[in-house]
Amino acid sequence: MHFRLWTDDAALAAVAAAAGVEGIGPDLERFGKAERQSGPDNLISGHDERCLPAIRAVVGTGRLFVRCDPPHPRLDATLERLLCAGVSALMLPMVHAAAEVARVARRIDGRAILIPIVEQADALAAVDEIAAVDGIDELYLGVNDLALSLGCASRFGALTPRVVGRVAEAAARRGRGFGFFGIGRVGAPALAVEPDLALATFVHYGAGAGLLARTFGRDAAGFATRLDAIRSRLDFWERASPSERGAAVDAFFAACSRAESAARGASVGRP
Repeated sequence: MHFRLWTDDAALAAVAAAAGVEGIGPDLERFGKAERQSGPDNLISGHDERCLPAIRAVVGTGRLFVRCDPPHPRLDATLERLLCAGVSALMLPMVHAAAEVARVARRIDGRAILIPIVEQADALAAVDEIAAVDGIDELYLGVNDLALSLGCASRFGALTPRVVGRVAEAAARRGRGFGFFGIGRVGAPALAVEPDLALATFVHYGAGAGLLARTFGRDAAGFATRLDAIRSRLDFWERASPSERGAAVDAFFAACSRAESAARGASVGRP
């Protein structure tokens, strides 16, 4: 699996690159995000383009990896700045249709890998057309905004076998990579969904890329050890029997369903 990390900290980026993280860089999505994701569980990064030269200097053979703004009238100028700064992997959020993705792909013209994020209900409905766009390398399922678009009470409401399977199958049919959710620390306490169950689900659906959770990269001490623990569990689930892995996948979706039900219950009494 290719690991990716959003950070604007060059020291942490150097540690992550040394540990084998393939994509490292800032999360620069701003356009409309504060209005969409105003809940307490959502984090809008304070990253800035000015960190790019320092991150680029330490990524080594990895990719300078950025989530840019969604399609909007001034995105072309932003894309040119990012590409000139050495960005070689772009996640494109909040797309609604294949035509939007195709326009950005033409603008990039092979200068960076392009990863549209499926995080809107209409993008989910059009996922086969989006997967067919020339110039894209991967589909990523973004659960926070997709959950909002689908009217879920929490991000976990978007994590169902139907949704994950639909995006994974569309990517596979077109030979695209696939990723979804985020990778937390193995053994992390008090999480609604155990990270190890998510790892089994990544393997089951053939996910070839994963975003390391922000908490995973909060400090550099022990980073490589934590990443090795993730690799070890991925290897375990690759070798597991179909029935063993299937049980873990069922447990993952059951945990997501419980978390969504709890969030719905908690919202009932809110004013």
